Amino acid sequence: MENTNLKAYESGMVREDKGYKIDFTLAVDGPMFERYAYHMTKGAKVHGARNWMQAKGVKELIDFEAGAFRHMVQWLRGDTDEDHAAAVIFNLNGAELCKEKLRQASLEASTKVPLSALQKNEG
Repeated sequence: MENTNLKAYESGMVREDKGYKIDFTLAVDGPMFERYAYHMTKGAKVHGARNWMQAKGVKELIDFEAGAFRHMVQWLRGDTDEDHAAAVIFNLNGAELCKEKLRQASLEASTKVPLSALQKNEG
């Protein structure tokens, strides 16, 4: 079977065309990448690097959602006391991390065999 997603170079090298793959470099365009990095660096000095990644429960999810909403309102209002756009991104990222961890925990819980079933098979 012939691969039609190949890209040929003048040198003769052939590679898969990346046209259908995620281009992560596009995420750094515009002002937000640097502003978000600055926001995270500032927070790491206070809370420790990647401290927010310890979040895993519903309470943390609710806090991230509330923070995202609060900062969105402040951004829409034009408040300039801090970078509210970067704070929105931070809180959305935290909320999505919590959702992913909660989905994973739910999946793990649903696939575990109850302890009583294991004990019955031992004897």
